[in-house]
Amino acid sequence: KKPLSFIGDIFNEYNDLKDVYDENRILKEKLDSYVNVESENEVLQSEIKKLKKLTEMDYLPNDYKTKAASVQIRDQTNWNDEITIDLGSMNDIQEGMAVCDSKGMVGVVSTVSLLTSENPSNQIPVMIINGDQTIYGLLKNYDVNKKVLNITLLSGIDKLEKNAKVYTSGLGGDGKCPKGIYIGKAKKLVTQSDGTTMTLTVKMAAQFKDLSYVSVVKKVNGNEE
Repeated sequence: KKPLSFIGDIFNEYNDLKDVYDENRILKEKLDSYVNVESENEVLQSEIKKLKKLTEMDYLPNDYKTKAASVQIRDQTNWNDEITIDLGSMNDIQEGMAVCDSKGMVGVVSTVSLLTSENPSNQIPVMIINGDQTIYGLLKNYDVNKKVLNITLLSGIDKLEKNAKVYTSGLGGDGKCPKGIYIGKAKKLVTQSDGTTMTLTVKMAAQFKDLSYVSVVKKVNGNEE
C-alpha cells in the first residue's frame, strides 16, 4: 500500500502543478492580450488627438474647405522632400493644392512636395504682412542646417517688423494654392552678394517631425457647399 500511496501522491502533485501551469499560461495570455489592447488604445488616443487638432485649423480663411488625409508613405531617403497621402484625383484633389497640418502649411500636392525640400519642384508665391506693408516673394528653398525657409523678395523692404507673418499670396495663376494660408513668422532679412537680391528667412509654424494626418485645402466657390 505504501508504494501505491507514494505513486498516488506523485500523480496528485503532478496534477496540481499542471493546474498551476495552465492557470499561469492563461494568465500570461490574458496579460499579453491586455498589453496589446493597452498599446492599441494608446496609439488610437494619439491618432484621435491628431485628428482633433486638424478640426481646429482656425488660421484658415472661412471660405476654404479642407479634406483630411492620412499619410501613407514618408520614405527616409526623401524625408524632407515628400509624403504620399491617401487622397487623389478620385477625391477631387488636384496638383498644386495646398497641404496643411494643424498649425500651418506643410507643402503642395504633387505626391505632396514638402516645404522642407532643399530642391523644391516649384516656387510658391507668398506675401509678408510687415506692419502696414504687404511684401511679395517666392518660396525659394529650405535650409536644413538653420531649419528655416528662404524666400526671395520681389519688392523692397526698409525695415522688417518683429514677427511679421508669412502667408501664401494666391498669385500662382492656377488658383490651386489659395491666398492666406499661414506659413510662419519672418526671422531675418539678408542682402545677397549681388547687393540687389534680398532673401527673407522664415520659421515655419507647421510641425514636420510627425506627419500622420494632414488636410488638403481648397477654396470654396460660390456654388459649392
